[in-house]
Amino acid sequence: SSATPPLPPGVSVSPTQHFTFNHPKMSLPLSGKLFAKSLPTALRCLYHPFVYGLASGKLPKATFQNYVGQDFFFLHSFSDAYLKAGAILTQKGDSEGAAKFSTLAAGVADELNLHKTYAEKWGVDLSEVKAQDATQKYVDFLLKTASTDGVKVSTICAAMAPCMRLYAFLGTTLHRGLRG
Repeated sequence: SSATPPLPPGVSVSPTQHFTFNHPKMSLPLSGKLFAKSLPTALRCLYHPFVYGLASGKLPKATFQNYVGQDFFFLHSFSDAYLKAGAILTQKGDSEGAAKFSTLAAGVADELNLHKTYAEKWGVDLSEVKAQDATQKYVDFLLKTASTDGVKVSTICAAMAPCMRLYAFLGTTLHRGLRG
């Protein structure tokens, strides 16, 4: 099922508890408001058995192998979207902005190389990977968005932001938990 699992017993969600501003004239920026609204889903992802298994090192081998393949497939679309955004900025004469997107694409290339190492270590033939339905739908959406004539860089970024924000939340939260 693609439904998000319920939170574990004893875990509750208050979207405002993580986003408190104490200054009377400051308001939460739009990005904070949107993330606060999605916090219940983000917390369900954090407590999902897959994420727990990945963080604890107890993920079954076949599940990790599948993850490596799906993420490899997914990352290619991210790289393509970054490159498209950079090309748009180059056409507009914004070499500084284009360079930043080039740096982001290079970061994805580094992550793809890491996935190749994992794939080799864990016996995943990346040339045989077929996207699962959810991966394919997101990749199709992202690539269609990035390839639309006249698309704005902000639109490409908006299509990428939810995934990047969720990954950042999960990674940061898990890292804090591992440090105690």
